[in-house]
Amino acid sequence: MGFLFLNSNKELEELSRDLQKVLNLPQIHENESLNAYEGFYLFSKLMGMKIKLEYNSYDYEDDYRFMIGIDDDFISETKIPAELKDSFTEIVGKVISLNMGIHVGHELDDKVIVYK
Repeated sequence: MGFLFLNSNKELEELSRDLQKVLNLPQIHENESLNAYEGFYLFSKLMGMKIKLEYNSYDYEDDYRFMIGIDDDFISETKIPAELKDSFTEIVGKVISLNMGIHVGHELDDKVIVYK
């Protein structure tokens, strides 16, 4: 699973609409989760991957308000080779940073790389 971290003054739902537009995501869904900070997260699917947006409850909470988890969409028949998953997460992070004008942190090998 890949993780991206970002900040915004917007609330989760409004931020998800911005991400939907920037990433050209087909539809945003809500799911309840005891593991999510506010008890729910928002997600969409793209190219066999599930892109999950939630309030940051994972790591770097003092630096980033939101996190995006990117993982296999186990329901999809589309599969992405394992060696491309970090690249997929990097592309998503860079597209968000470029088009929304915000810094995006990408956790890679136990450190955060920031896209500006």
